[in-house]
Amino acid sequence: MEHFSKCPRCGELDVLRARCSCGYAVDSPGSLRPGPKSDSGDDQPPGAGQPRQSEGGVGTRERLVGVVMLFAGAVLSYLCVYEPLESAARQEAKVALSLKGAIVCPLAVVMGAAYLILGKRATDLFGTREHPSAVAWVCGVLLVLVGVGLYFYIKAALEAKGYQF
Repeated sequence: MEHFSKCPRCGELDVLRARCSCGYAVDSPGSLRPGPKSDSGDDQPPGAGQPRQSEGGVGTRERLVGVVMLFAGAVLSYLCVYEPLESAARQEAKVALSLKGAIVCPLAVVMGAAYLILGKRATDLFGTREHPSAVAWVCGVLLVLVGVGLYFYIKAALEAKGYQF
């Protein structure tokens, strides 16, 4: 995928269409040519003065990421926390315990809930995958430590019921 510069008129660029919302078009990376002028005859882009989705919108993409992460965390919580404890309560012969699942489930649940609730503000708070913020690092490390503690708690509870790991 090519990298395009920002539109000099509005600062935005839709890479999929290689055209920004004000009508400027991109011939090649970094090469912009003006699009049609607005109906009023001035050089203002249509919708000037109105906030764009990328500036302060609701963050639908971030909320969708939050839903997926929250769902994945819920599935991991069921499979890696609830199911082993429930199997031990039913006194099954074998109980499976997943270290990775127990560590990741708190991270997925909390971060998924944060992205779902905060929307666009979650990216502002946590940064991006390429450039995570200090808040993201602190939350990530703390949640991984919570996951490790959860794993050892489940393991101790299962060993107290006679299961060997």
